[in-house]
Amino acid sequence: MTKSLINNSFSALHKCFTTSIVLFAFCCSSKAQLQPDSSHVDRNRLNTVIIGTTATYAVGMVGLNELWYSNFDRSSFHFFNDSKEWKQVDKVGHMYSTFQLSHMISRAFQWSNLPEKKSDWIGTLVGFGVISSIEIFDGFPASTEHQHLI
Repeated sequence: MTKSLINNSFSALHKCFTTSIVLFAFCCSSKAQLQPDSSHVDRNRLNTVIIGTTATYAVGMVGLNELWYSNFDRSSFHFFNDSKEWKQVDKVGHMYSTFQLSHMISRAFQWSNLPEKKSDWIGTLVGFGVISSIEIFDGFPASTEHQHLI
């Protein structure tokens, strides 16, 4: 596979994720919007958050699969010990990405007037779920050479 194909695929995937994150953050960016004006859950906002989160996840996973993983042969699921590669920087990236995603999801659910503790739990589970599904994608390659090209 050529380096330009990898760069083009990564660039397209990066644009897709960036656009999704910017739009999602825009919907729940105002601090004033996060302050509940009543004690009830705003069902319209809750539906917006749930549908938006689900759609972003679905588009992101399909995009990731088509733009990155479809270019490599696949095998059955297997584990790969990458502890000697990339000086563990990828693990820091996974941790940071999970934290940021969890925080953003939590804030979005708070925007719909869900209690903070419940929103935090939902954000944590969604962040863990998204990163876990990416890790599962990494478990199906026929070789491990492509797993850390970026």
